[in-house]
Amino acid sequence: MSGFIDKTSNIDAAEIAAEYRTPDQGVSAKSNSNVAWNDYRRMTPRANQASNTITTAGSQTLQARDFGGTAGMVSANQAVTTGSSKGANTTTYTGVSSSTGSGAAYISGGFGNFGLGSSGGTGGLSMTGVGSFPSGSNLHALYMAAGGFGSGTSYIEVSSSNSNSGWTTMYLRSLYPSGNFTSGGNTFYNATFTFSRSQFLYAYSSGKRVWSVYTGIGAAAGAPTVGFSILLNRPFTVEFV
Repeated sequence: MSGFIDKTSNIDAAEIAAEYRTPDQGVSAKSNSNVAWNDYRRMTPRANQASNTITTAGSQTLQARDFGGTAGMVSANQAVTTGSSKGANTTTYTGVSSSTGSGAAYISGGFGNFGLGSSGGTGGLSMTGVGSFPSGSNLHALYMAAGGFGSGTSYIEVSSSNSNSGWTTMYLRSLYPSGNFTSGGNTFYNATFTFSRSQFLYAYSSGKRVWSVYTGIGAAAGAPTVGFSILLNRPFTVEFV
């Protein structure tokens, strides 16, 4: 599908199959005739409208509205070096940018995939019916430009009219194979990270609402503890409310 799941209309199996594809990373397509909502409990940014900080319980259930206002994408993670060998500067771009998003100025054609698996490409995603964005809005960028020590600036770019609005909270969930990974004998499940619009600076540029926030060494008080580098080069889901 070419956009987020619309929270203002009925949510059906066809939408879930098209956007989320197969659990637990949406790698391949799935028939809408065999969609079981609970198969996606390790994928949706929230379950029962609560943040999925850690999801371990096999008995956890979902609500239809947990899918509303959400989409799946695949993050890129690419380093770009500029300058001479003695004064070279390396910036790592993590996330997604359309061919008209600001990230395309650094990586030609944009990067990442605006959809799970092999779907999407770099055309952006419709945000009609998402948060309080007006009809015709489109997501063009959700990425971080990071330098040394992991510090950097994260960006959200939406083509729309000039207004510092459209969302209040954003949930990002990076997806591991099978919904978890094991390290040091411990099992870690997909974590959901919560970002507030109030933490971001706002600007309007080239017909886009642009929110940005610097994280890392020297970050302002109240800034998020992490930026979008948490996405690495993995599939992820996002929800705007």
